[in-house]
Amino acid sequence: MSGRPHSFDRRRFLFGAGGAMLALPLLESLRPRLARGAGDAPPKRLLVVVHEQGRLVGNGAPDDWWSPRATTGALPATGTAPSAMLAALASIRDEIVTVDGVDNLVRHASNMQDGHIPALVSALTCMPQFEQQWRSTGPSIDYVAGLRLRASAAMRASIVLPASATPYADYGYSPIQFYGPDGTDGTVMSGNPGEAVAQIFGPPVADPMPVPQPPTLRERMAARRVDLLSGVSQQLASLRARVSSRDRERLDRHAAFIEGTQALLGGGGPSQPTTTCTRPDESVMPTVVPVDYEQWTQTGNLPEWSRGRSDALTWPFQLENAVQALACDVVRVAAIGFHSDPAWSSEFTQSPFEGDGALHNFVHGLQDSSNDPQGAGDVATGFQSYARKFSELVTRLAEIEDLDGSRLLDNTLVVWVSEMGYGSDHQAWNVPVVLAGMRSAFPNGQGRHVVQPGRTMGDLWAHVLRMLGGDDTEFGATGTLGELAAAYGVGDLVLGAGRPGLGASTPLHAGPLDL
Repeated sequence: MSGRPHSFDRRRFLFGAGGAMLALPLLESLRPRLARGAGDAPPKRLLVVVHEQGRLVGNGAPDDWWSPRATTGALPATGTAPSAMLAALASIRDEIVTVDGVDNLVRHASNMQDGHIPALVSALTCMPQFEQQWRSTGPSIDYVAGLRLRASAAMRASIVLPASATPYADYGYSPIQFYGPDGTDGTVMSGNPGEAVAQIFGPPVADPMPVPQPPTLRERMAARRVDLLSGVSQQLASLRARVSSRDRERLDRHAAFIEGTQALLGGGGPSQPTTTCTRPDESVMPTVVPVDYEQWTQTGNLPEWSRGRSDALTWPFQLENAVQALACDVVRVAAIGFHSDPAWSSEFTQSPFEGDGALHNFVHGLQDSSNDPQGAGDVATGFQSYARKFSELVTRLAEIEDLDGSRLLDNTLVVWVSEMGYGSDHQAWNVPVVLAGMRSAFPNGQGRHVVQPGRTMGDLWAHVLRMLGGDDTEFGATGTLGELAAAYGVGDLVLGAGRPGLGASTPLHAGPLDL
């Protein structure tokens, strides 16, 4: 017998706890002896953020409002705006890398004449459009990465959170950027944060005196798993007295969350929630009326959620839903999609974009800011809100302590992209890219701007997979543009939307990024 005060029989405890152990935080005292003092190893995570229409104006230079500089090098000092469009990133300068030169090449292999759909369905998949439908032929990066990073098959590969409180039926184009296997629909949560909580974390703790109902077979099977947790309560009390003070704190903090996530215990592998994991409280979240598209059609109520008009109320809560989903290890890959046609009501006393299609028309008039200086300024104000929300997201991730005492941000790679470079004329080259977090994955450091003309979205996502532990050199379609077009029956490549010099022989991958 060992005389150590925290010594106990690990195998006996694990056998007694059974499946309930899956609901417990990973305790240092239950790790193999060789791991003592090493600290818990946090899982790697990915958060993908997407907006539409690219970088607004400029078509490269010299009037590009997005690019921090013309060559690879350091970003302006902390507190100084990197550029007009990225001004809100000044406070997180040391956490980010901005990238110029990435092209959405696969977009050009399409028979569809629409300027938006081919780019939307290919940006995150690097696979072509399915015939002329509004969907891709392959999975998006969030799903591919999620399959590799998830704790077990019971964990969803990825979830998509609309940044605006807009029902799926009115969400616009954004969900069609996210796909599961073979281009099937992605797992999209509600844009109403109060509804999204239950979809992500399961239902809240039930009424202590519910009306009894005959349980279904599935409920009986789930109850058996939950009962395992109750059945080892005495063992847990005994365990608490023997583990370290740090582990006791983890057990205490985790106890409240266990009740709120009973619905998640039906699955398989060992999730690793942080000690500060907290199920968001939907009871304090604003109620957006009507709550869904069906209610709107039934009641005729004004659509408070339409085109992001409720963003000022709902965004802070949807942000927290995304962060806690990662912190609680409910999922290891999440995506946030901004509305495709926002009114940006939160950015103006009276938004100039209230009319349907107003933003679309404004953007198409902005190949150069001199076309309409006032219109350009209004659109820029709206676009700058994306950078502010990205900064808020990164800052919140930095506030959460991870399993080993590092920041949640240190183990989470955050990638912000668009589907094209210049929405003003549907140009798919020079897609804006911002990366943040996971500092260890940037050997050249952060606080940099990288310029690499001719890199592709396939190069970007392959590099992201390597940053997450893979050895990928390609992502999505491979070969050349001409080979891709032939394989999918595309008669003529849409080269007018690309960087000058593209052709059938252009390879879909050009190499790694200078990160």
